[in-house]
Amino acid sequence: MAYAATLLAPIEQDIPSVFSAPFLIPANQNTVSLKQSPYIDMHCHTTRSDGVQTPKELIAEAKSRGLELLCITDHDRSSAEIVPQIRDAGIATVPSIEISTQNSFEDTRSLHMTYYAESISQEIEDIIANTRNKKEEMILAQLQHLEEK
Repeated sequence: MAYAATLLAPIEQDIPSVFSAPFLIPANQNTVSLKQSPYIDMHCHTTRSDGVQTPKELIAEAKSRGLELLCITDHDRSSAEIVPQIRDAGIATVPSIEISTQNSFEDTRSLHMTYYAESISQEIEDIIANTRNKKEEMILAQLQHLEEK
């Protein structure tokens, strides 16, 4: 699959209980069983950030490869609106995102945190939208600066 930073590996054990909510594949109270098709991808990107496949293409490929769990973690874009499409394909998922941040004000290296939740609140969506807007403003300013040279 054409992903940026992919986790696509056989699972020897069950997924910890943090992912054992009813919106996944319940096996018992503590785990989620994926032994029928032991492949998951909890970190992939679409053309909504820096991936090369549209959400529809990525979901179709995930289904064709037999993935049981797919989490789309586009940069600073929630997968909440894509969740129904993933579930309609028969693949378990949770809303997820890769959030861009900095280490500190002194150390401005970029850090990326993945976030998985049963739902993503409007407050989080607003913070992410603000981050995305600031990033777009920065890129436009850089382009303008280059054009002036």
